[in-house]
Amino acid sequence: TWVRAAPPGAMMLAGYVTVRNPCSTPVVVSGAESRDFADAMIHRTVVEGGVSRMRSAGRLEIPAGGKLEFAPGGLHLMLV
Repeated sequence: TWVRAAPPGAMMLAGYVTVRNPCSTPVVVSGAESRDFADAMIHRTVVEGGVSRMRSAGRLEIPAGGKLEFAPGGLHLMLV
């Protein structure tokens, strides 16, 4: 897991992680929480009309034996 550095006083940060599912059945990820931040949300970066915007990622399914990548420009944790 890593969190992108932010300027002093920033109220929100983006976090990135790889979530692996070692199980033999799919797993659903529907939210996030953090001991270090007041709120943690799963967002997806989308480009609308040439402008990058953050949208709630909603329900995410990780297939059996699969993984879910959180990376800049895609899925990320919005940490408040």
